[in-house]
Amino acid sequence: LEERDRNKMLIYEAWDSIHRGGNGYPGWYDPNGGLYVSPERFYGQQRREWVKNPASLASRERAQDTIRSMVENLNDPYSMYLTKTEAESETHSNKAVSSLYNRLVGVGLQLIDPVDGREDLVVVAPVPESPAEAAGLKPLDRILSIGEIGTQENHLTPDEALSLLRGRENSDVVLTIRRARDPLTKKVEEEAEYALGDRLPRLGFGADGLWNEPVSTLAVPAPRDSDVEKVLVRRKALNVPPVKVGVIDTQLVSATGDKSKNSEIGYIRINYFNRDGTTELADAIKKLENRGVSGYVIDVRNCLGGMFKEALLTASMFMEEPSSGRPTVLVNVMDASGFLKPQLLKNQKDMSRWASADGKPMAHPVSATKPIRILTNRGSASSSEVLAMSLAGNGRAQIIGERTFGKALIQHPYKLADGSVIKLTVAEYLSPRGEHLKRGLEPSRLCVESPSRDATDPCVRLAQEGIVKEHQMRQNQGGAVWSFAPQQPEKMRKMMLAQDQQAPEA
Repeated sequence: LEERDRNKMLIYEAWDSIHRGGNGYPGWYDPNGGLYVSPERFYGQQRREWVKNPASLASRERAQDTIRSMVENLNDPYSMYLTKTEAESETHSNKAVSSLYNRLVGVGLQLIDPVDGREDLVVVAPVPESPAEAAGLKPLDRILSIGEIGTQENHLTPDEALSLLRGRENSDVVLTIRRARDPLTKKVEEEAEYALGDRLPRLGFGADGLWNEPVSTLAVPAPRDSDVEKVLVRRKALNVPPVKVGVIDTQLVSATGDKSKNSEIGYIRINYFNRDGTTELADAIKKLENRGVSGYVIDVRNCLGGMFKEALLTASMFMEEPSSGRPTVLVNVMDASGFLKPQLLKNQKDMSRWASADGKPMAHPVSATKPIRILTNRGSASSSEVLAMSLAGNGRAQIIGERTFGKALIQHPYKLADGSVIKLTVAEYLSPRGEHLKRGLEPSRLCVESPSRDATDPCVRLAQEGIVKEHQMRQNQGGAVWSFAPQQPEKMRKMMLAQDQQAPEA
């Protein structure tokens, strides 16, 4: 074929991927409906364009520009077109996220342009286990300057800002930030229990003083000068494993205060979801079960996601089918045709890939009676929301923290003939009962602290307290009543056991 014909076929192939789909999906998912273009209309428009401007097919670069424009016109921030070179650097494999988190020296921030017309940059989330997270940076903080370079005055894009944040290992950078306002007012606490979907939040603080922030659009309240801070961050090589696991040593005291005993709670920090992380987690859970832990804290704060199917497999480790025999729905997936496909627990169980190290499938890793608390914040998105929704939506866990990001969309890569890739939004996931989740998941108990590396973390301690109470209620050990005993911080650092010395490869 001539170059012109090959370019024409590439454009047609891209259009087919967007509007007709493949690999089990019927094309691009438009949550607002519409934008359907018949093949006849599309081909007719293209032919007229090529007759009017024959140079548009003269080179591969022009054809790629046409495809890129086609994807950009979807107005979908999660869909994108990548050339073969860009696609290879992104690595659309089960190590895509790990390569992003482990190949750079920097502070570990993920940024986005704001949606309110201002020109400073907004933090989506700090990379888990990064210098930025250790320095206390949080989702929705605004970056006003990097060193002496103002983000507004210089009209910095997220990519330009990230290039400034990278540098020599162990070098320091001073960030001037404006904090997102803390939503933990008394009135918000009183209103935090309202049911998901009962009302649509408004932007910022309402007339009643309540925090009404639609996190899914990354909107933040009007800034105040008193919120401005300078933060010193030291650049490090980002080496972020998918999962870290440890135990929290918890002391229990009797109701009379004359007896005490120790109990261990499993702590799981998920940084991103991929195949290796799921396998490592399954092995770690087996070891924690052998230690006799009384419950689990699953921390997905600042976890922006990963592979959808790995989140489902992770959820299945903590769940059992009910004795009634009724199938358990983890989440529902709705595609562009409007077809609703439930993701069933039993189908994840049949995929016994999360086996023990000797290759033998584990009948069931975690007893369904062990209490679970999930820690979330506004940087918990996508697959981390799938995990939280699967467990909390089926009454298996309670959520502590902040409302999640609210992405609720699934992307799939379509590889074209020239090796380029269209990464396309193909479906929306809904709760087990079919509710839309673009507002994010609401916690049953609010906590806005950033993750820390020990059990002095207030959100971890809230989770501890809840697990102990639920465990006691379930076990009722001989009628004795045991309660959580706050300890001195130096006695509560039994976390991240061997993983600090042997970080698993991603």
